[in-house]
Amino acid sequence: MWWLSGSTRNSPGKYFPKTEYVYYLVGSLFTASISFIMPVYAVFLIERGLDYKGVALVDGFYMTTSALLDYPTEGLADGYGRGRITALACLSFGLGPLSYSFSRTLPQLLLSELLAALGLAL
Repeated sequence: MWWLSGSTRNSPGKYFPKTEYVYYLVGSLFTASISFIMPVYAVFLIERGLDYKGVALVDGFYMTTSALLDYPTEGLADGYGRGRITALACLSFGLGPLSYSFSRTLPQLLLSELLAALGLAL
């Protein structure tokens, strides 16, 4: 089990630096959070008073907004640094689902989706 020893087969040294552990941890938590939310997402929106067209509108707004924000936010990491932009992305993506708990109307749900889409685009 050479991968647990802290070195690769060809060269000594650490196999995974600390930043890679953090990267994989954040990626795993991100994937787990999406995996726990998605099975009950439509039911949650319907419980908030939306019909099926409203659910499709909110979901379509998220997809469209994340696609439109993806291109303009590409250069931010070069200008402000990857660490800062990643922290801002995690904050924005975290505030999106948090704001769902306070959302009761369609515009509030769209604002929550905007925050989550901005976090995904960053």
